[in-house]
Amino acid sequence: MLTLNYCGYDVKNPDRDTILRPHGSGDWLFLYVQAEMTFYLPDGPARAMPGACLLYAPGMPQHYQAEALFLNSFAHFSAAPRDAALLAGLTVGQLFYPAPEELHTLHDVLRRLQSEFFTPAAYGAEMQHTLLAELLTLLHRAKTQQRHGTAAPRPWEEEIARTRFHMLAYCEQAWDAARLCESVHLSKSQFYACYQAIYHTTPKAELLHARLERAKNLLTNESLQVQQVARLCGFASVCHFNRYFQAACGCSPREYVRRGHM
Repeated sequence: MLTLNYCGYDVKNPDRDTILRPHGSGDWLFLYVQAEMTFYLPDGPARAMPGACLLYAPGMPQHYQAEALFLNSFAHFSAAPRDAALLAGLTVGQLFYPAPEELHTLHDVLRRLQSEFFTPAAYGAEMQHTLLAELLTLLHRAKTQQRHGTAAPRPWEEEIARTRFHMLAYCEQAWDAARLCESVHLSKSQFYACYQAIYHTTPKAELLHARLERAKNLLTNESLQVQQVARLCGFASVCHFNRYFQAACGCSPREYVRRGHM
């Protein structure tokens, strides 16, 4: 079982504070950096910007200092041998920058860990294990998107990530180019170029996919007619809905229902 030994969420130390553990802390340490810091790593000093993360293995020297404000979130934990698979392949002892949406989720897991640690309830150890396993799984997921070194996410990346989340979560709403660009304060050409660079697709393609996935779910509700499903998913007309659904799923919405949602 993964065991939480100590944790902190939005912890503020004295300005310019230094952490120095030449022999490590005896356990695993995950850090989410929320203010500029310098980390002294085997390859030399490295500047960390807000949004950086770092995973220390047990026994690994820990030495870092805040440039001014000291603010971070962290989790110290131990792992049993049977948990080795959760840790295998993770980036250890190097700064990395998860994509903004992954970073927000990681930060929330740290918040929940702190709540479980300081206000224990029934099955607290099991919940802490579950949250630590979620944190490690998120690190594996972020691995393909992370950027090593000091290339911190730029502010517009976080704004685009938030806008993308709301667009997909509320796909039934009208999401035209003007609304998307205004939400991130970028021109149309800038927004679409940045979106493509981050997600390797377009907002239109992702919005259509989200609407069709919602439609497939709503079509399982036999109390709804196809016209209602089209409207609830944000399609301008049932004709548009039928055409896009046929192209994506290989059958019409009514055929999809008759086939038993296969």
